[in-house]
Amino acid sequence: KNSRVLDACAAPGGKALQLAAAGFDVAAVEKSKRRAARLRENLERCRAAADVVVADAVSHCRDEAAAGRLYDAILVDAPCSATGTARRRPDVLRSDPDLPALAATQAALLDAAWAALAPGGVLVFASCSALAADAEDAVFGFSARTPDASLAPLAPEDVDDAFDAEAFVDGCLRLWPWHLDGVGGCDAHFVARWRKNGAV
Repeated sequence: KNSRVLDACAAPGGKALQLAAAGFDVAAVEKSKRRAARLRENLERCRAAADVVVADAVSHCRDEAAAGRLYDAILVDAPCSATGTARRRPDVLRSDPDLPALAATQAALLDAAWAALAPGGVLVFASCSALAADAEDAVFGFSARTPDASLAPLAPEDVDDAFDAEAFVDGCLRLWPWHLDGVGGCDAHFVARWRKNGAV
């Protein structure tokens, strides 16, 4: 609690709300003014305290790092193909996502977030993609090029929902609809977590 946490790509605000409710000092970054307004409305309606920053997340992280204003934890819920939401939004399967462009955006977000993360801090990456190209590949690529990043394996006791052990693959959380089949299923989702080596 009271740790400084950045929620990158924060709108519409569900993640920032949960972080604020847990007692963290939250900065919620959203580059779209329209989406940032919705984010503020949601925070105010729930009486949650968070600093809403209208900015590009990559630029914000670089500026914070240059100024020495480092975060204890950063969440990157990255732009992706959203193919994991197809069970409730089948229209996403009709689109033709530019996967190389999405991968480049994810890489830039992760690298900038890492620069703004304090030693000993935690970076979490999330993607609602069912494709490896904008989920697993982003994680493996980041780990390979970031020598001071240690993957912090996720396990069933780290999450609130009762996912079976098969949802945890190579230290990451890889969700498919059948992992919560008993309560109506879930979107496909991918989550990874790293800790930054160095003194806290």
